[in-house]
This record gives sequence, structure tokens and C-alpha cells, in this order.
Amino acid sequence: MKTYKLYIAALTLSAAAIISSCTKEEKTDYSQMTAPQIQLVSEMINSAEFGQTITIEGTVKSETGVRDISYILKKKNGNDYESVGIVKYYPLPSLDKEVSFSIPVVIEDDEVAGVEIIATDVLTKSTGTIFKINSVTGVPQGGAWVFSNIELAPEFERPESPQQPYLFSTVGVNVGGTVKHVLTLQEAKDAASRGIDFAFINMWKNTQNDPPAAGSRLGNRGFAFVDVSQLNRGPIGRQCDFDWLPVRDTTTMHLVNDNLAAAGKFAELFENAADNWKTYKALSRIPELFPTWTPGTHYNVMQRSGASADNTTACNLNLKKGSYIVFRRQNNLDFKYGVMQIVEMADDTDALDAGGCKILGDDFTKWYTQPNQEGHTYNGVAKLYGRKVKLRIVVQK
Repeated sequence: MKTYKLYIAALTLSAAAIISSCTKEEKTDYSQMTAPQIQLVSEMINSAEFGQTITIEGTVKSETGVRDISYILKKKNGNDYESVGIVKYYPLPSLDKEVSFSIPVVIEDDEVAGVEIIATDVLTKSTGTIFKINSVTGVPQGGAWVFSNIELAPEFERPESPQQPYLFSTVGVNVGGTVKHVLTLQEAKDAASRGIDFAFINMWKNTQNDPPAAGSRLGNRGFAFVDVSQLNRGPIGRQCDFDWLPVRDTTTMHLVNDNLAAAGKFAELFENAADNWKTYKALSRIPELFPTWTPGTHYNVMQRSGASADNTTACNLNLKKGSYIVFRRQNNLDFKYGVMQIVEMADDTDALDAGGCKILGDDFTKWYTQPNQEGHTYNGVAKLYGRKVKLRIVVQK
């Protein structure tokens, strides 16, 4: 392409030299000359097959010479067209005043509604016309679930009447005739259905040890996203949640660093996310970025790692506004990939120690089963139950 542009530049300079060498008697006012004229053999096609090549034919005429012919895919945006992809050039051997063209165009986007043909003369005057495509056929199967406003909150320890929006389901669970994507433990138990992907929890104590003792306290502390099939793991401590979850699918997940978020173009993905093949394909890049998805190994992402103020482990803040987590849903051998973006992280700042990262504890000998429980102090980590995180989520169908 660079060589082609240099060649065109040289031809343009040559043409300019010829023009400037004319005598006064021969001088022409080129500013009055019209822009190139494009005549297409056909102005539209009823359908084009996705991934295949169509040919657009026509003629360009110019009073000064055709410098280049370019083209770009277009999609509809209301009554207007907007560009898809990048401009490509149709090679020209010389600066002729009349050029016939036959341009092969690959239909590489499922939303293509036309192809703009642009002709530019040696004076850089341009004309564009759109070859219309009424429909694109043969688009691969695939769509996406797009959630723009999901709110989750950690459930209390060993709740008797769980009320918190604690669980997320991509496909939705039928609860009393209504399909819900955010569920309480009670709703999950009543539905006894597959399809629940992960929980948003507050880690503090092992809920199986009754009564709780000093040894019940976990090394992990605070907010975390956790695969529901792994809630009973020792580092998670939500063993008693299994009493409310008769059916559990498997989800694996990874925290995304800034470099991988850029490589995966996640900001662009969320900006353009829709229930279409393009979004499905964008999500298909996730296993290229994260090749390891071992169930029981990559099963949680914590807001703060090493956050217990009861130990000296180094503390790190992992999640904040704008952070991404990728995950893989598994139903038998059917795998689907998704990504969530933190819109607003649940606030834990009033539970932190003087160092500003570790989370303080409270009376570990009591169960915090509900808000405003008599005889409970709700300090440090005990403040965090019921606090909401706000998310955007996109998942393959």
C-alpha cells in the first residue's frame, strides 16, 4: 500500500508540473472543473452472503484525471450510513480521465447495508456513491445476552429468610412464572433450576462451624465473585449456601489486567454489544487471552486479596470501577464465554484499618443472619453484607 501511495504521489506531481508549464494563453481554471462522476453498472443487490465476495462494476470520469478509487463497507444508522472497517483502495495504473473498474468486495460484517465507492481526481476533488445491499445471508449462528444494569449484594451468614440479590443467572431462572437473572437464595431453592452462574459474597467466616470460633475466621475477607459450585470451599466459607442451592452449574473466571483488556478490546465490546453474531465472535477471543479454565482452580475473584486484618499477608486492591472479569459458563460440555465490567464497586472503605487496605473483623462468635440483629455491633467486615455492586455483563448465547 505504501508503494502504491508513493506511485500515486509521483503521478500527481507529474500532472501538476504539466499543468504549471502551460502558457498563459493555454491556462485553464481547474477550480471550475467538476468532481469525478461515478456511474455504477448496478446500484444495488438484493442479498450478499456473509464472508463471500461480491463484485461492483462501474466507470469513473474526470476532467483532470482519476487519482484513485477507494471503497469502504457501510451499515445503516437510522436513515444514514456509517462506516464499517477501514478504507481500501482499488489499484490504478495511470491517471486516466475515464476508468472502468471491477472491485471485489468481501462481506466481512453481518450488518453491512452498502459499499461506498469514492473517486478522487488529481486536484483531490472527491465523489462518493453507495452500492446498496438489501440483506446479508449466511451469517453464522450466535448471539449474546447483554445486561446493562445488574446489581448484586452479599447475603448474610446462615440466613433464615434470605432477601439479598445474591446470585446471577445468564439464561435466567423461572421464579413463579417470571424469568429472573438476579436471584435470592430463597428464589434459587424454590426454583431448583440449573443456570445460576455466580454469587457476589462477603467473605469472613466458615459458616459450617457452629458455633463459630476464632478458627472459623478466613484468611480471605471482603467482597468476591464466586462460582456457585465452589461456595463450600474452605477459602470461601459459604458452606451453608448449599442448603439453598439444590442444583449447581460450574463457572470459571479470571481477573483481567489492563493490557489484556486492551488486547480484548473490551471497552469497544461493551460500547457495541448487541444480540448478534459480531458480539458473539468478539467474546470468542476470550479463550485466546486466557487459555486455562480449570474448574475448582479459577473459581473466584476478590475485590481485595490478603485483606484480613487478622493476618499479615500483603493486601492488594484488585477490583475498582472499570475493572473487567471474564468467565466461562459450563452446562455439561457446552461452554459459553462472558465478561463483566464493574460500573460501581460495593463500598468497603468504612470497614478498612488505618493502613487503608485490610478489612477489620467483628465479634466472630456470633452469626450475622440479617440486618439490625439485636445484640450485634456491625463493625468492620460485618458492615458489608447487603452492599451493592453495579455491573454490565455480556455473555455468549
